Amino acid sequence: MPNQFKGQVFDSNGGKLEKVKVTITGTGVPPNQSTETDINGNWLITLKVDIDPKDINVTFSKPGLETTSIKNPQQTSVLPGYIDPEKGGILDLAGDYPSGKYKISSLPQEMQDILNKEIDDAYTFAKNNSGNFTLEIESSESQVPNADNEGTGRNFDKPGSLAEARAQELEKYINDKITVLYAKEINPSFQKPTVVLGKIDRVGDAIWDQIDAKANKYTKDQYTRVKANLITKRKCDWIPVSTDAIQAGKSTLIKGIGASNIELDAATAPDVFIISGKKSNGTFIEKQTTVYYQSPDSPSSPISWGIILLMSDIARGTLSQYRIPLQTKTISINEAVNYISEGYSNKTYSDNVKELFKRKTVLITTPDLNIILAGLQKYFPTGIVTYYDVERSYYNFPLIENGINGDFEVKAISGLLVGGSAFNYKMCI
Repeated sequence: MPNQFKGQVFDSNGGKLEKVKVTITGTGVPPNQSTETDINGNWLITLKVDIDPKDINVTFSKPGLETTSIKNPQQTSVLPGYIDPEKGGILDLAGDYPSGKYKISSLPQEMQDILNKEIDDAYTFAKNNSGNFTLEIESSESQVPNADNEGTGRNFDKPGSLAEARAQELEKYINDKITVLYAKEINPSFQKPTVVLGKIDRVGDAIWDQIDAKANKYTKDQYTRVKANLITKRKCDWIPVSTDAIQAGKSTLIKGIGASNIELDAATAPDVFIISGKKSNGTFIEKQTTVYYQSPDSPSSPISWGIILLMSDIARGTLSQYRIPLQTKTISINEAVNYISEGYSNKTYSDNVKELFKRKTVLITTPDLNIILAGLQKYFPTGIVTYYDVERSYYNFPLIENGINGDFEVKAISGLLVGGSAFNYKMCI
């Protein structure tokens, strides 16, 4: 009886592989049994003789890719994946765990040896692509009932719990191995790679049928995978953090992606930046800028904005430690009037001026110098106006130099009375 062998070939990122040469060899197999995958990665070889699958090999090859073989192919055979130290890839432990077991020590010794080798390759991949990689574990189980066969008394009645246990054990095992490898580095210039958990409690769609308990339909949903992928390198373009996402004083979390520094653009309204996070030695660091920063192309002069910042603090009635940079300067009221009038054409600026004088019962509807003068005299009866220093530049914070290798937090504190805080950032690799 003729035997038909067919399948589909994917790369490590799930892309369909075209023009992969597929060859079947083995005892009793006629010569030259080869084909190529089509545009969708599909292939088909029909042998006109009755051959026991255990006597054959299916080999997959393509220039530039690793040649791999499957011995004794079955209906559910999956081409084993590996992690390339340069390109990444997927290590798939599908079918390697004995039923009801989740510990690494329960894997066949051959698979444990492969896993250790793949961790080395994954570490090299992460090291060579610092800030541009992901190491992630995915895990799934079928609806076949599970029991704890490790003898630890765990309850796997909850769907997905066995898959979750396998993923968590694998996560700890890999991260412990990575810690050992990282400790051997001398003055590493990259952050320690870490494998993280993705979707680890997936349950297959096929309903459990005790009568059909051995059906292969369940095996496709039984896997635990380690995925090492490149991420798209972030271009050195500004990434906005909008007013909707961050109001004055509210925190935002920006993930450190291996960049050596972060550059912050305060946009039109001046901001004080506060950067905080854990250093590589576990201690906490917090750095606050000592001046307000503002985009170099912002309208009006830095002095006009500095007056508004100072007046906003006074109008609030309380001076927050986060709103008081160290540098302050003074000018006369007449000079201040000129600076305020200069900036009045900007809507954000004029809205704050109107709100400030409204709170002092002097309502400004036009940039009338006499009204502004009267309003300032109420604020500063001494005739001297103190204003905060505003620097027209981007703020560059060195992450690695300050010992921050992981996640960190950025606060953008606007000194304005009206309006929230919005800024842009970029982390170039």
